[in-house]
Amino acid sequence: MTEKIKYIFILLFCFLAFFSCKKTLKVDPIYLTEISDEDWPLYGNSPERSNYSATSLSPPLKNLWTYKASSAISPVLVAANGIVYANTLDGRLDAIDIKTGNRIGQIKTNESIETSSAFFDGDLFIVSRFGTETLARMDLETARFLWRTSAGDIATEPLVDNSGVYVSAIYRHIDKYDLETGDQLWSYKTEDQLHSSPALSEKTVVVGSDDGTIYALNTQDGTLNWKMDTDGAIFSTPIIYDGQIFVGSLDSTFYAINLNDGTLSWKYKTNYPIFQTAAISQGGDVFFGDSNGSFYSLRQDSGKLNWTFSAYSSISTSPLVAGEIVYFGSLDQKFYALSANDGKELWNFTAQGRIRTALVIWKDYLIGASEDKYIFCFKPEKEMVIK
Repeated sequence: MTEKIKYIFILLFCFLAFFSCKKTLKVDPIYLTEISDEDWPLYGNSPERSNYSATSLSPPLKNLWTYKASSAISPVLVAANGIVYANTLDGRLDAIDIKTGNRIGQIKTNESIETSSAFFDGDLFIVSRFGTETLARMDLETARFLWRTSAGDIATEPLVDNSGVYVSAIYRHIDKYDLETGDQLWSYKTEDQLHSSPALSEKTVVVGSDDGTIYALNTQDGTLNWKMDTDGAIFSTPIIYDGQIFVGSLDSTFYAINLNDGTLSWKYKTNYPIFQTAAISQGGDVFFGDSNGSFYSLRQDSGKLNWTFSAYSSISTSPLVAGEIVYFGSLDQKFYALSANDGKELWNFTAQGRIRTALVIWKDYLIGASEDKYIFCFKPEKEMVIK
């Protein structure tokens, strides 16, 4: 009898332990304050998608921690108020403490479908690649959806600012939704599919399409300001800086376009297609990579080549500019850090899987991921105290 009772207690303990560890996501309100310049709240860091941070993060960097997720990480991470939010390809969302690498919580956002997020006003705005309700706003304090809506199949990243939520859906429409209700405010039909995320500046939202057309729409009503044709599909997201749009095309050309009227300012021809989004520095240089592993720095005002760098495989993420350093990932399984001034390699880190997720920065922490479901956090060696 004693052994039987002991066995029952063991089973009861395992049962309680299992359900007490049920995966949930409820974030303490202290982590849900307004975003600051130290955060990376959405793809590209800003509505202009500049991929720029004023934080000076100088290599060499030390791998502070490594986190194993349930599946490969989506192409975008979000970092805000000390938490990095990672969407996985099996439909989960992990919240991880940036300083420690400990998981704060996890939730299933969709049924084994890739999702992507943007952080705004203490909530996450989540898009799903496929499904019925593909756009949602989640209250992170309660882990409940405030609203969900059908926005079509979305293979791009959401853009959120005070004026609303903007998405470009695969099947030929660019839409704006109300922040509070999720109601659609306008929709613009395009002539081909969309794999380019929206960028926004000066009340103009800009998106590239698979037929090579670049659209500029009025954010108020979604009417067309202008459109411009290139000679190849636009998979990268435009970035906007100082009244200019910068975007690469599968026609192996990088374009600078006037935001106001869509006229061509200059173009630079590479030897291979450009799939990834660019980055801009405050010093007036623009950075991007091509599918053959070449990485370029051009003058923002003229398109003149500053320097090039060669990785061992395709440049597979957008760059991140932190002060005078530019970071990016490659399919050669490496993260790279180059001098923005002359392209000199200053640091690299080799992962076990290929790199497809764009790096983000929070304070003096650099966070990236590899496709074998690992997330890495790096910190400058000189600032790490070894006990």
